[in-house]
Amino acid sequence: MNVSKYKKYDSLIVKLYSSGNSCYAISKVVGLKKNTVDYRLKVNGIKKRSISESLVGKPKSEEHKQKLSKIRRDLGLAKGSRNPKWKGGITSMAESIRKSDEYRIWRHAIFERDNYTCQECGDDEGGNLHAHHIKLRSEFPELTLAIDNGITLCVVCHKRLHSKTRTGFTCGELLGNPNVKTRAISSRALYERRFNDYAPHSKEMI
Repeated sequence: MNVSKYKKYDSLIVKLYSSGNSCYAISKVVGLKKNTVDYRLKVNGIKKRSISESLVGKPKSEEHKQKLSKIRRDLGLAKGSRNPKWKGGITSMAESIRKSDEYRIWRHAIFERDNYTCQECGDDEGGNLHAHHIKLRSEFPELTLAIDNGITLCVVCHKRLHSKTRTGFTCGELLGNPNVKTRAISSRALYERRFNDYAPHSKEMI
């Protein structure tokens, strides 16, 4: 049997590599080429670490940290205020509203009132409906939970409404619900007025 002359180094190579040493560093210790160290690890069934795994726990210079931060900012990967697209937490606030129980009840109240049917094209396919705010939440936050400020639209019509080419809609409410022309309406009052009607079914709807 032809046994490799480098087999005698196997135990040392595996031990050093398992201790966190790189193949390059091991090659200097045992006096072999890096490619030979790579091959001996492969022969012994040792899976090589990725570059990111190799860098775990190793200190990075301030210059290197600054370069990484710049790359993350340029790619838009930085989180929070470090991201150039940061808008002061607006997105997270909107997300928390959408996940609230009150918002879910409002959404289903709109669907039930509109008989689970798109008020523009008549689509009533399940799982294809959105509850659209007639008056924008960003401009009329007090109308977020106003039942009269919501309307049922299918996905296609909702996207079309928010696109630049929104002409051709036949639903009058999309041009402005007459019940919510001013800020005088209290969304809280409208919500509470109907809450008791939907509360018994809230567990099924959520």
